[in-house]
Amino acid sequence: MIIKLTVAAGIFQHQAKAGEIVSEAALPRTSVSLYTGPGSPSPLIDIARLKNTQITREMIVTAALNRILWSNETFIAVETEVSVAKHLERADMFSFGWAVSARWLKTPWHNVFGGSFAFGNGFSYATVVPHLESKYIARTNRVLYHMLMEVAFGIPGTAKAWEAFFRIHHRSGAFGMFNEVVGGSDFLCLGGRYRF
Repeated sequence: MIIKLTVAAGIFQHQAKAGEIVSEAALPRTSVSLYTGPGSPSPLIDIARLKNTQITREMIVTAALNRILWSNETFIAVETEVSVAKHLERADMFSFGWAVSARWLKTPWHNVFGGSFAFGNGFSYATVVPHLESKYIARTNRVLYHMLMEVAFGIPGTAKAWEAFFRIHHRSGAFGMFNEVVGGSDFLCLGGRYRF
């Protein structure tokens, strides 16, 4: 009887440790992303509603590094991200972003193939004012508010290391808070992420 209990306890302890490893591996702390997409001069509210959204020829290609600051592993994560966006309309045009985001991990499709929703706020600095802003709004600035909205989907068979996502990459004056700038620019992007 004692031997049986000892063996059972050992198996249970082994399973618990394995469960801990799976839990930790389920949400790696660091990730890199690459995404690209065209710009839109439409108001953000119209884009979010999928209503009267215009698409322009301006495009960005963006690389981002993300780090989870805190997570309860099953429901929500708080993370920070730095990004470098290449604006393709001009050789010397880049924008640099920093944001803190909340990521909801328990999506409706979570049990099928994983995924998440994310919303972040921060700052953006452009080496040159993007053409999308100078063309469509009366006043802009190189330093503006940066926001991201993202929906991500896990890629089956990759042990949650890879994700595909759609993201709205937003720069604006935040209703005049930044140098009295009203309006901004949005890019509608598709991308991929690797977590490690």
